[in-house]
Amino acid sequence: MRHAFLILAYNEFWLLKKLVNFLDNPNCDIYLNIDKRARIPEEDLLYLKSNKAVRRITRHSIHWGGRSMLKCELKMMTLALQEDRADYFHLLSGQDYPIKPLNEFLTFFEREKGKSYISCEKADFQTIWRRLVLFQPLDWYDERSEWGERI
Repeated sequence: MRHAFLILAYNEFWLLKKLVNFLDNPNCDIYLNIDKRARIPEEDLLYLKSNKAVRRITRHSIHWGGRSMLKCELKMMTLALQEDRADYFHLLSGQDYPIKPLNEFLTFFEREKGKSYISCEKADFQTIWRRLVLFQPLDWYDERSEWGERI
């Protein structure tokens, strides 16, 4: 059983390298996006490229919670689906780190083979409006800037 890990990273590259090492397993493929605006040291980028579990590294600009984030996730999933290798897909941040050993994680999915862990529920108007107002504009302005703070 194969697993595709889709990882969005933008800083803390020491932790990203630790995560990639953790996932270095013949049953794991890593698809990594490093935010285009991030300044990753060249030696860290070379280190990540040399890991045999890393299938693809992309560089797209991401605005947390914005459309750009979803678009990047979909592009990464499309890349993984085109390779037709994975049975399960896992979306992670470059700052995530598993709390269970990898063999325990892999054994769980082997035991629960074929089960889906995605759910969907209908959202009310207030929930949709709140998400549009709070997250959608992040692709068009930086909320940390003086102008963004005023908005």
